[in-house]
Amino acid sequence: MALIVREADLGPRKELGRGGFAVVSLLSQYQLPELPGRALVYKKYKDKIRPVSVFGLSQLVDLRHGWEPARRQQLDAAFNWPVRVVTDDGPGASGVLLPLLDPSYFVRMTDSYGGVHENPAEGQYLTATRDWCTQRGVPFPTLEQRYALCYSLVRAVGMLHKAEVVYGDLSHKNYLYRLTPKLSVTLVDCDSMRPRGQTSVLGGLQPHTPDWEPPEALAAKRRNDGIGFAAQNYHTDRYKLGLAILRILAMDVPRAAEKRDPDLVRRHLPPHLFRLLQASLTAPPAQRPDARTWFEEMRR
Repeated sequence: MALIVREADLGPRKELGRGGFAVVSLLSQYQLPELPGRALVYKKYKDKIRPVSVFGLSQLVDLRHGWEPARRQQLDAAFNWPVRVVTDDGPGASGVLLPLLDPSYFVRMTDSYGGVHENPAEGQYLTATRDWCTQRGVPFPTLEQRYALCYSLVRAVGMLHKAEVVYGDLSHKNYLYRLTPKLSVTLVDCDSMRPRGQTSVLGGLQPHTPDWEPPEALAAKRRNDGIGFAAQNYHTDRYKLGLAILRILAMDVPRAAEKRDPDLVRRHLPPHLFRLLQASLTAPPAQRPDARTWFEEMRR
C-alpha cells in the first residue's frame, strides 16, 4: 500500500485554520481504504519550514501502518497520528494527512464580546481558574475528572514509549481533552514525534514550549549549549508528563500553567502518587518514573 500521496490527487479542500508552521484543510472527497467514511485533513507545511524529510515522516506513518488492528485502534484513540505523507513539486514533504478530530474534543466558549465559538479543548483550559471558566462558559472539571484525565494522559504516553517513540514538545497546547462521552485526552501535532534514535522532522524549530523546559534544558541554555537545550528523549517526556499532572490537578490556582512545585497539589494526591510526582520533577533525568510506573501506581 502506498503511504505517500501527491497533493494534486487530494481533490477539493476547505481551510480550517492556520498556525505558525502549517495550514490545515478539510478534504471534502479524499478517502483512505483502511479508514472508510473517516474525514481527513491535510496539514500543509509553510515554505519557511521546508524542506521537511519525507523519510522521517514516512517512518511515523509506516510504524502506525505496521501495527496489528487492535493496537492501531488504541493508538488512534490517543493520538492524532499521521496516516499519509504528502508531496508536491517542492522540496521534501509538503505535509501529512490526519484524521479529522472528533467533535467531542472541542468546547464552546463565549468571548468578551458575547460571541460563541467552538475551539479545540486544549489542555491549557484545565489550568484556568474557576472564574475564568465561568465567564467563558467552559466547564470547570472536578478533581475526580482531572484525575481521570491524568490517567488517560499517562496511558497515552506509556503506549507511545512502549512503541519506542518520543513525543518531544509535550505541553498543554499539544493535547486535547473531553469530559463526555468518555473522560480522555488525545495528543495532537504528532508529526513532530520521533521514533527511537531519530530527530524531529521539523528540525527542532521549538524543542520546548516556554514554561515546559526540563531542568537539564534550562541548564544547557544558561551555558549557551544549543544542542543540549534542544535534546528531547524519554527523560524529557517523563518530566513534562509530571508537569502536566501537576498543572491539571492544581485546581483554581492562578497562573497554574507556570507552576512547577509539587507541594502545590500534595493535598490532592495519595502519598505514593505524590512521591512519583516529586521524583518526576526533582529527580535526576535517569531516575524519573516512567509512564508505566505512573499507570500501575494510579491503578492501586
